Amino acid sequence: MLEKWKDALDQGVLAVSTKSEALVEAGRTRAALGAARREMDEAVNELGFTVYNAWLAHTEEPEALENGCRRVQDIHREILALQERLERIQAGGEGTKPVPFCAVCGRKLAPGSRFCDQCGAPAGR
Repeated sequence: MLEKWKDALDQGVLAVSTKSEALVEAGRTRAALGAARREMDEAVNELGFTVYNAWLAHTEEPEALENGCRRVQDIHREILALQERLERIQAGGEGTKPVPFCAVCGRKLAPGSRFCDQCGAPAGR
């Protein structure tokens, strides 16, 4: 009976660790997405400033416009990729891989470990 409780507790710890890692990864992705959006705002403002100044001076600056547009396009692609990643994380398709923990001492096991680095217990125990 004690063994059943231990197994249930181990499964609970594994589920909590998996969920917490997914939440952390989602938070990191949201932060990166926010930074990319701020960068996009800055790039669009700079591009608008370049266009306006060229209009005021009655000049054309195709190279500056090209570079500005490419920067905006690159940031836009980054934002789309981050949004897609966040959706996958939230759907449980990424960032939710089980993280093994030692059943004896509770230490996080390195991927592929056969034994716990801290107490030496077998990993599959």
